[in-house]
Amino acid sequence: MKFWLEMKTAYWDALPVQYLRRTGAYGRENAALMAEIKNRITEKGLWQEDTTIWAVPWDNPQTTPPHLCRYDVCTQGLWDLPTQTLPGGTYLVFTLPHTTEALSQAWAGCFDAAAAQGYGIDFGRPVMERYIKKEVDRHRCDLCLPIITKKIY
Repeated sequence: MKFWLEMKTAYWDALPVQYLRRTGAYGRENAALMAEIKNRITEKGLWQEDTTIWAVPWDNPQTTPPHLCRYDVCTQGLWDLPTQTLPGGTYLVFTLPHTTEALSQAWAGCFDAAAAQGYGIDFGRPVMERYIKKEVDRHRCDLCLPIITKKIY
């Protein structure tokens, strides 16, 4: 079942960001962290058309105990937060409706969808959610799946 509005590949360089982290089982609690970073961005006058927030679940909950799973929300320009670098490379970008249901469907289907398109997954980089303000204003967001190459059959 198709869960995306658009699917494309994109390349970007490693990206220095500032972040907030939560450790624990992935789920509803991550929304509070997202709200906190949005508030900080807004307070500093940085909530502009091209402002991007990245949501990064660093750990696979199938292989990492839930209480040890790390979840970061990241952006640029909040210099009072810790800094890290998000990995660059080639990603398969699924543009989705910005809803909880659409994100759940995307997470459930992204690996199979990539395989059906002939892409290999780079499990050395995290899958990331990307929220660009001008797209969120249109009720859209992205799920970015790290890929190695397109397989040749």
